[in-house]
Amino acid sequence: MTWHGVPIEHENEAAWLEARRDGIGASDVSGIVGLSPYASPFSVWADKIHGTYREPTYGMQLGKKLESIILESFEDVTGLHVQAISRQLHIAHPQFEWAQATLDGLAFDHLDDDSHASDAIGVVEAKTDGRFKRWKKVPDHHVIQVQWQMYVSGLERGWLAALHGGRLFEVYEIEKDLGIQEQLVTKVSQFRAKHLMIDPLENNGEPLPPDADDHRATSSSIAELWHSPADDEVIDLSKAMAADVTAL
Repeated sequence: MTWHGVPIEHENEAAWLEARRDGIGASDVSGIVGLSPYASPFSVWADKIHGTYREPTYGMQLGKKLESIILESFEDVTGLHVQAISRQLHIAHPQFEWAQATLDGLAFDHLDDDSHASDAIGVVEAKTDGRFKRWKKVPDHHVIQVQWQMYVSGLERGWLAALHGGRLFEVYEIEKDLGIQEQLVTKVSQFRAKHLMIDPLENNGEPLPPDADDHRATSSSIAELWHSPADDEVIDLSKAMAADVTAL
């Protein structure tokens, strides 16, 4: 299979962030299947339906700044050429427009002014890792992210370019796995149908949220959706509410 990604154009970063809510991106998928340390099914639902927004941590901001250095290092190590595109290439699958991905870079055997995405040989994802140690096994959520990018783009190869502890650089090639990709599409399709599509006969016409869990992303989303009262605010509970608290 070759490149089949359908570009989605945006005027600015705000438009890109808003457009991401309409689709399921590579970073959403591991949260949906319960394998992400940063997202949960509930937090993905809250983001898509209510537009919850979490400010990037300092580590996330630093990782973004280091992205160009990581991609340059990938070129040095592999001898391949990278077109760093980031938000400039937000793409959708040609058959399922909700299956989307925003690529850090595309890898080419040769790169010149006439190169096009259709000439790329694979996707490149740049990562920073706080530990000064090579991964013996690439974390599942990173593998899922690259598999989804390959599925959406149609490209056969994918790489993780990782900076460990700010000093150790490693390249990990992710083999395309059709079995994994098919499982992801099935699970994400089921999630989307159950939790993101409106059924006028269910839940008063509102998309049904996934069950809450003890993931920190779930707690953060709940806190943002339902703000706690100020510490000095006193609320009188009705008898029914008090009975519910006792039961809990």
